Amino acid sequence: MKDSIKKAIYIGLFSISILNALLIYMTKGKSMSFNVGWGLIAMYVLMAAAFILAILLAVKSLVLNAKSGKMVLIGIAILLVLVGIGYVVDDKEILDGWKNFNVTTSSMSGLIGGSLIATWIILFGAVGLTLFASIFDFIKRL
Repeated sequence: MKDSIKKAIYIGLFSISILNALLIYMTKGKSMSFNVGWGLIAMYVLMAAAFILAILLAVKSLVLNAKSGKMVLIGIAILLVLVGIGYVVDDKEILDGWKNFNVTTSSMSGLIGGSLIATWIILFGAVGLTLFASIFDFIKRL
């Protein structure tokens, strides 16, 4: 029963994310700022939910198994460090068009840019590790 509930939650959140992205990309004209504004709000809510759930699951796993819980907390700390690095690297520039989406301060622009930079770092790291593991496995089999 618990697995089916987990799968339903994952599918629901994934569907909301996909619909949100499609809504933003498929709109044109005046309705775009309205849809992007709501899309940003939905993104913030989903990010906050993911962060809160990650913390709750880390605390739960710390109680049940201290070693695995420490690894989850280390992962969260690494993620926060990557967002911090992205925040420092970002130029924090506010373009005129961004004001339509309530991005009015350089710190807000830096947080959004830092999150995007952290996403790119994680993406390239995952691709690099996958390629490295594949090449290493291939050489090991020779």
